[in-house]
Amino acid sequence: VYAANYEGAKQAAELILSLQRKRLLFISGPHDSSASEQRVQGWMDVVQAHSDIDIIGQCEGDWQAGSGYRCTREVLDNNQHFDGVLVGNDQMALGVLRALNESGLKIPQQVAVIGFDDTSDSAYFSPPLTTIRQDFLLIGERSVLMALNMAKQPAIRQQQESIVTRLIEREST
Repeated sequence: VYAANYEGAKQAAELILSLQRKRLLFISGPHDSSASEQRVQGWMDVVQAHSDIDIIGQCEGDWQAGSGYRCTREVLDNNQHFDGVLVGNDQMALGVLRALNESGLKIPQQVAVIGFDDTSDSAYFSPPLTTIRQDFLLIGERSVLMALNMAKQPAIRQQQESIVTRLIEREST
């Protein structure tokens, strides 16, 4: 049981493009994560359909705030300018927000930031983070039910279920 990562990432990319952002930074999770790969693919499928958009950088993070911070600092320290950041999860987006703030960049006026997960703290970031909501409770409930059904019916080998994600717009866009 998993979130609809690809579809959620497409929603994030469509929002950032609707805001007329043209120079984007991608910060993904680890390459060995299927969720991360699906999110990157969703971003790419939307962005590559627009010839006027530049992906100025693509960094791989580790789901932690520090990696979002380091990736953003590295791009800023190389004098690469961007006006939108698509981030693989909210924790890394927290690091992005700090790096942008330290650099004196105004969010969302100069740089829009979108995360993924809608963790319980995302609404309290500064500014509150626009994100893609995963329904973690529903994912957990469905996982338990699926496991119980598989235990009752051993012939059921493998099932998959995708749980819809939802765009939550806040002040970082």
